[in-house]
Amino acid sequence: MKKGILLLEMILSIAILSFVGIYFNLHISNLYTQNKNQHEINISLITLESTRIFIDKKLQNGYSINSFTLNGNTLYFEGNVLLLNVDYFNISSQNSKHKIDISINQNKVVEQWLL
Repeated sequence: MKKGILLLEMILSIAILSFVGIYFNLHISNLYTQNKNQHEINISLITLESTRIFIDKKLQNGYSINSFTLNGNTLYFEGNVLLLNVDYFNISSQNSKHKIDISINQNKVVEQWLL
C-alpha cells in the first residue's frame, strides 16, 4: 500500500513539474521574441535619428533638398547610399521649412520630421 501511494505521489509530482516546465518555456520563448522585435525597432529608431541629423546638417550647410532621392527601397544622398529598407520617403516644403515623411522596415517605424 505504501509503495502505491509513493508511486502516485511521484507521478503527480512529475506531472506538475512537467506542466510548470512547459509553461515556463513558453513564457521565456514569448519574452525572447518580444525582446528581439523591440531590439530591431530600437535599432531602426537610432538609424532614423542619425539620418535625420545628417539631413538637417546637410540642409544647414546649403545642400539642396533635391540631393536626397529614393530609388527602390534605398535612400540616396547625391548618388551615395544613405539608408536601406526605406518604404516611404516624401519631402514637402512649407515656407523655409521642409517636412519629411519617412517609413522604414516594412512600415514598422514611421516618422515625420520638420527641418
